[in-house]
Amino acid sequence: MDRFQKENAIEKIDGYFFKRPNETDLGAFMRAKKETIDNMQRQLDAINEITLVDFAGDRRTSARLD
Repeated sequence: MDRFQKENAIEKIDGYFFKRPNETDLGAFMRAKKETIDNMQRQLDAINEITLVDFAGDRRTSARLD
C-alpha cells in the first residue's frame, strides 16, 4: 500500500473512531475498522445492484448525459 492509500484508509476509519466509556483504544479501533468495512461493503453491494437502466435513467434526469 502506498502512502496515499494508507492515508485514505486511515481517514475512513477515523470517521467511525470514537471511544465509548470503558472501551480501550484497541477496542475502539477494532470497532471503527469493522464499521468502516461493513459500511463500505453495503456501498459496494448497492453499486453491484445498479443496472444500466438505473444508471442511464439517473444520468438523463440530472442532465449529465449528452
